[in-house]
Amino acid sequence: MSPVSSFVLPTDLTPLFTVQQVVCAYPISDAWAATPRYLYYALLLATLVVRTRSWLVQVFLGAAATYAGVASIQAFILISDPSYIADGQQVSIPFVDSAAVTGNATYEALPNLWTDTSSVEISPAIMELDIDAILAVVITGYLSMLPMHCWSHTVRAYRALHLLVGLWNLLMLGGSICALVLWPSLDWNTFPFQYRFCYPDYPDGTNTNNDGWNDNTFRGSWNSTVWYTFQNLSANLQLSDNCLYPCFSTSQILRQQSSATASLNTNKNPRTSNNLSDAQYRRFDELTYFMFGAIALSTIIALVLLALNVTGLRRITRVPVHRPQLLWKVRKELWHAISQDIRAAFTMTRSTMTSPQRKYRLFQGTSRKRVQEKALSGLRLFTDLIALLCLLLATVFVPLTNIAFIVWIEWFIHRDLISKETPKQVGQWSSLAAVALVLVSALVLRAKYYIAPKTEIEADMETCRKNLAHLETLWEERLARDDPQREGNTIELLQAAIRSS
Repeated sequence: MSPVSSFVLPTDLTPLFTVQQVVCAYPISDAWAATPRYLYYALLLATLVVRTRSWLVQVFLGAAATYAGVASIQAFILISDPSYIADGQQVSIPFVDSAAVTGNATYEALPNLWTDTSSVEISPAIMELDIDAILAVVITGYLSMLPMHCWSHTVRAYRALHLLVGLWNLLMLGGSICALVLWPSLDWNTFPFQYRFCYPDYPDGTNTNNDGWNDNTFRGSWNSTVWYTFQNLSANLQLSDNCLYPCFSTSQILRQQSSATASLNTNKNPRTSNNLSDAQYRRFDELTYFMFGAIALSTIIALVLLALNVTGLRRITRVPVHRPQLLWKVRKELWHAISQDIRAAFTMTRSTMTSPQRKYRLFQGTSRKRVQEKALSGLRLFTDLIALLCLLLATVFVPLTNIAFIVWIEWFIHRDLISKETPKQVGQWSSLAAVALVLVSALVLRAKYYIAPKTEIEADMETCRKNLAHLETLWEERLARDDPQREGNTIELLQAAIRSS
């Protein structure tokens, strides 16, 4: 019997229609697919490895910052206009006995068949899987900013670049918070179940793309819509697919309706797997709380290390905060100095507790300079201990947290429900080609004086002289504003500064 003849009398079908659970989702966009993400991770790592090579840092950091900045902006947009999920409506369905499924070829060919119930609740919604990739990008970028901001020679050498990286870090912080707030909204325990309704003998395939939604399909309620669609052949033929997908009636900001997909692969992803959903629900909360804690701790560490680098505290601490690689070389001297301070502090505390009156009389007889020296010694000890703790966390805890997060979130993303393009498609390798072209351009510009003619070098020398004269003028104005008495010696001071550098 042909399909058309079967549809002539739909009321003769038993049951009239079947219900299958599906996952409705917008696949991860090409911009956040695997190849661009891996390239982004590689750029962040390369920025840290070549942090003393300013021209390479600018290339790698510029590409990574642009990519992560776009991810943060998308997170801001998604959280500012969240998708609306309507209240659920009960839809009565034909009862299918689970005992009758075994041995029935029609039922056995229908994955995720809804059985042993006469109704389901319909609340159309579509998952935005871009949130997974955005979370990976912005969290990784923010946790990577600590060594970049505090220890990169190129970033620390220029105040403007230091400020620019700081602003980028604020952007990453905002994007990370938005992504962490959005991420639990995709949890299967809070996200409404989605279904498709099909004639038993004519279901769609495993994955179905949204070919368009006809507003005339909806009949005022989902119960009326479902039954009218399958009791009337003319209404059923107006569907763009064999089955009715209520989730395709919804829309999402920054997305075309036609990019939505409904999939029967609910057991592939921990988010939607029936076997893992309960445990995954707890992991959603645990990961969210842990990453909020990691972000807060990283922020505190960054602020402390920056304070030890750029404020007067850098002259107090004996810990090489700006160059942690020197810590091992000076470990003996540093340990000896800190041990002496700890013993002195312990001795003073014990004597104060045993003989407070005697200690008070000695304190009154101590000179002001001696008191200041003891206070400075205590402050130095406290600063050193804080610096060592922050360095330990910054060099061990934060990198390990970042690596563990990348491994976990990539495992999670690769178990997402929708397969994406392979690296052979242009949408995947175009980012790699763009970075390669920028790197080649930087290499050519780096070698320009080796291939330039004499006239070009002379022209650049003249430009440098003009720039130097402009800098001398700015330097004079700065010195005159800071100390008018030193205005007459500005040129000599500038020349001495240039020679010393």
